[in-house]
Amino acid sequence: MKITLTYQGILPASKRPPEKIDQIRQEFHRQLNKIWGRDQLAILEEWRDNNFSAGAPDFRKQFGNRTYLPIASEEIHARVRLTLTLYKGIREDHPAYSHGDIDNRAKSIIDALCVPVQQSRIPNCAPLRDTICLMSDDSLVDTLTVETASLLAENDPTITLAVVVADILPAKTISPDTLSIFV
Repeated sequence: MKITLTYQGILPASKRPPEKIDQIRQEFHRQLNKIWGRDQLAILEEWRDNNFSAGAPDFRKQFGNRTYLPIASEEIHARVRLTLTLYKGIREDHPAYSHGDIDNRAKSIIDALCVPVQQSRIPNCAPLRDTICLMSDDSLVDTLTVETASLLAENDPTITLAVVVADILPAKTISPDTLSIFV
C-alpha cells in the first residue's frame, strides 16, 4: 500500500520542540484520516469499532489523554519503506544558502509520522478522539531515501515542502498463522 503525505512550513532542523512535531503530526493525521477505514485500512477501523474482540491485534497506543492509531505497527506485522523529498525555499540574493542539516530535518518528519515515544514528547493540549499516525515507531522503517531540492516558488529558506511517500509492506518474517493486511 502506497501513501503520499505532504507538509509545508517551518521544519525544525536542530531543536525539535514537541509542540512543533505535534503540529506536523496533526497535519499528517488530517491527511491520513481521509483514507482511514478505506480499502486495506477498513479492517483496522473494524477492529477498533469492535474493541479488538475475537483476537484482533490491539494496535492502539495510549499516552496521557491521547490515543494513537498507527497504520503500521508490530502488532499488525507491517514495515515501512520511506522516501522523503525536502524542497526548501531559496533566497533570490543567496541561491546557495542552505537552512538546516538534512538528517535533522528528516528526523523531524519521521518523528511526526510516528506515535510519540514518551509522555514528555506530547504537548499539553485538548484530547482528540484519536490521532492516526503512519507508524508506531521508527524501527519499522526498513528503507529510507532522502532527497533535497529547491522550492523555487518560495523565497524564505526556512520554509520546507516535505513530500513523504510511504510503502506499507508486510513484515519480512510472518508465520503462516500470522495476519498481515498489507500482503
